[in-house]
Amino acid sequence: METTVMFRRTLERREAPRSDPGWPTPHELRAFLVLAEELHFGRAASILGVAQSSLSELIRRLEAKVDAVLLDRTSRRVSLTPEGSRMLAPARRVLTELTAMRAGVRPLR
Repeated sequence: METTVMFRRTLERREAPRSDPGWPTPHELRAFLVLAEELHFGRAASILGVAQSSLSELIRRLEAKVDAVLLDRTSRRVSLTPEGSRMLAPARRVLTELTAMRAGVRPLR
């Protein structure tokens, strides 16, 4: 009986939804910045070298992570929300710092 209870608790922990979806990835931030500049999913996807559906998924994940809608989307246009506009400068800074950090680290080879 004890083993069954422990196994059930382990499953419950493993299956519990994450309350913190994590930090934005550099890939998500770059996708957001390119899309914010282009305001067009097709052009942004082409620049990033991904499919439009993949770009849309990247943006959805980013919005979930920051808990805000960053872009207004219709079938005809894309525009930044006020939250998206406020996120532009910090996203640029973070991506710039990550790029500088990567450039400053010497390869192990």
